[in-house]
Amino acid sequence: MILLIPTLKKGRGSGHLKRMLRLHRRLPGSSIYLERNDNPVWFPFFDDCRADVTVGKVPSETSAAVFDSFRTVAKQLKTLPSETIRIGIDEGGRFRSRFDYLIDILPSVRGREKPNYESLSLLNREDFKKRRRKTVRSILVSFGGEDAAELTRKTAEFLISAGWDRRYSITVLSPRLNPDHYPTMNILPRVKDLASCITDWDLVLTHFGLTAFEALFQNVSVLLINPTRYHRRLTRKAGLPEAGLCRPDEALLNEWLSHPEAIPAPLSELTQSGFVTLSGFFAAREFSGSPTCPVCGKRGKAVFRSSTKTVYHCRRCSLFYELLWKKPEKRYDKDYFFQEYSQSYGKTYLEDFDSIKENGFLRLKEIERLMPPKFEVKRRLLDVGCAYGPFLQAAAEKGWDVCGCEVCGEAAGYVEKNLRLPVRSVSFEDYPESGLKFDAVVMWFVIEHFEKLDEILKKVSRISASNGVFAFSTPNGSGWSRRKSLKKFLERSPEDHYTILTPRGVRKILRRYGYRVRKIRMTGIHPERIFSDRGADSFPTPIYRILCTVFRILRWGDTFEVYAQKK
Repeated sequence: MILLIPTLKKGRGSGHLKRMLRLHRRLPGSSIYLERNDNPVWFPFFDDCRADVTVGKVPSETSAAVFDSFRTVAKQLKTLPSETIRIGIDEGGRFRSRFDYLIDILPSVRGREKPNYESLSLLNREDFKKRRRKTVRSILVSFGGEDAAELTRKTAEFLISAGWDRRYSITVLSPRLNPDHYPTMNILPRVKDLASCITDWDLVLTHFGLTAFEALFQNVSVLLINPTRYHRRLTRKAGLPEAGLCRPDEALLNEWLSHPEAIPAPLSELTQSGFVTLSGFFAAREFSGSPTCPVCGKRGKAVFRSSTKTVYHCRRCSLFYELLWKKPEKRYDKDYFFQEYSQSYGKTYLEDFDSIKENGFLRLKEIERLMPPKFEVKRRLLDVGCAYGPFLQAAAEKGWDVCGCEVCGEAAGYVEKNLRLPVRSVSFEDYPESGLKFDAVVMWFVIEHFEKLDEILKKVSRISASNGVFAFSTPNGSGWSRRKSLKKFLERSPEDHYTILTPRGVRKILRRYGYRVRKIRMTGIHPERIFSDRGADSFPTPIYRILCTVFRILRWGDTFEVYAQKK
């Protein structure tokens, strides 16, 4: 269930609440959450959704929480379980960095945590209509359902005193004003959905917020009178016309109303935006991964954000892990081993079969060094993600009793038919556990693809024999590419890489599952990348060998291999 949490705090207006209520009506499986509901001012807003309002206690089935709070406080975040995904809309508080996914619809001031997604196009609604700009004849005065700064009253009184009520047809939206005191104006206590009928007016006097942009989105002109300096900063950053701070600026407002044709046109980003709604944006998303560390279960620090993912760093486990806004559509089929592999290495997987197999013999030597010298029976080995079987074949030739596990049906079929080696075409999560234990379990560039690393490592431990070896290779979260630019490193990291381990952290992690790391071997050695990717051929051979040695000593390889033994 998705929990929608608007702010009801005094001084924040009703726009946040209206936006969440509108999202709730269009988003199946959502519910409104209120910390308390003891203010009768807000009661009319819940007329059509009282059954879906939760007060005081967060439901246990909550998977994600959407905050529309302007400035969320730590207490609000602590009410949620740690594994709940926190989504902030137009979040401006000091705890902005603690959100798992940040959506900025309205322009914001600089210096804040970069959002995952930023677009005014999310103001779109199915009932919005773009009107043609025309001469200003009618004006709407609307400063929200709360209007703590009383800008509605101040603006209405100014318009009357300046005589603008005789030139324009003026409507004032306010539940507080007495219509008898403003006989020349149309006083409306409430409009059920202002955004859908805002095109009835030619000009809107309001402050920086949703009403202003919903008007602009439909080609209705706006003039802003802001309640705070913060709102003024936002107004100026967005390039919108202003006519006062805390009260109407008489000179400015008279000048604008005397020449309404001079009021700036709507922002080009609004008039040219594609059609996407906030509810549609959420409905198209399917979270994958977790905001908590897949090993220790604690929340890490968000270190990278994009429209598709947020990457965290867990200092306890020294690893990076990701939360995806949409589940990756990566398919480990024939194209993965042929087209994608060829793009990366210049040849298909089968064309590279022999060199992978030769490297497999080197890996087997490292594994066998950790084994007792003599075995009465054949040593059993499981290759998780065996692909087309080069390592399996190398191990079989060395006398191992081998078995493969491969999700790609075509690859598994090739191993059975061409190599005549046993393989199960299932994911490792579904691999059946029997009474027999494996003397070695290997994963060559596979472990990073598992979303639930904790469950995977527990299963490896269960199926491993006493003193059994767990060997794997994986990208290096502390290699040179990561040191050179963390942003580029995480940006280029494939979305199906749920975790990025480090040599330092892997020792601590495997210890939790009963393993002792016996050796870490640096691979992916590219010293030429220090010098702006000059290429290995540009270095004299002795110097290049020295640089490779330095990379191994400093553990700057972009990938590494781990050889661990069960205690």
